[in-house]
This record gives sequence, structure tokens and C-alpha cells, in this order.
Amino acid sequence: AAVLAGTTAGAFLGEHWGVAALALTGLFVLAVTRLLRAFRGGS
Repeated sequence: AAVLAGTTAGAFLGEHWGVAALALTGLFVLAVTRLLRAFRGGS
């Protein structure tokens, strides 16, 4: 099951790597922004 899921994910990323990269970048930016806000608010 794990191998099949990995292969499926690999094939999906292979076809939509651009969309996946944009999505991951967006999530990363949102996470960093939330951490910065929490850090500034706490301090």
C-alpha cells in the first residue's frame, strides 16, 4: 500500500510538479507568517 501510494504521489507530482511547488510554497509562506505573528505577539 505504501509503495503504491508513493508511486501514485510520484506520478501526480511528475505531472503537476508546478502546481505542487506553488501550493507548498504558499503553505510555507503562510506558516512562516503565522509563526512571525505569534512570535511578535508573544514577545
